[in-house]
Amino acid sequence: MPRTIEVRTITGLDGKPYKLPKFDEDGVIVWKREPKEAGDQGEPEMADADTVTMLRWLVARIPVSAQRPNDDLRAHQLFNAVEHVVDGKLALKEKLYDWLHRALVREVPESKDRATDTKVPAMTCARALLGLSARTVVNQLKDQDEREDLLEVEPDSG
Repeated sequence: MPRTIEVRTITGLDGKPYKLPKFDEDGVIVWKREPKEAGDQGEPEMADADTVTMLRWLVARIPVSAQRPNDDLRAHQLFNAVEHVVDGKLALKEKLYDWLHRALVREVPESKDRATDTKVPAMTCARALLGLSARTVVNQLKDQDEREDLLEVEPDSG
């Protein structure tokens, strides 16, 4: 049975729309100032993120050190699925939905040259990409029946 995610504006920890680079209809970043040379990051136009844009952005940026062999197939399936939003709802097959949420909570391995503190839990992919807004954003990418009331959730160690 497919899982349904409502397509809407994604908000961050502060309740304001999460900002991502603006993309044109072909999925290419729209630039205020294009990068001119190697090392220059340019300046993309920013826009409020919606569910579809956030999913594409997150999946395309899973850190290489956290990727798994099947990620390319699932990413391809997700990119195809987001093209078929019906009545403001995105339907994902169970396996694809489960993969997405497992990938977002996957631990990003520590770099070898960085000193590690065993008391600090490993960072998840979502936290590495979204910072403190990770729990808030990931919760909005869940099926309505699985969403947490974040005001009622007990803090965890991560």
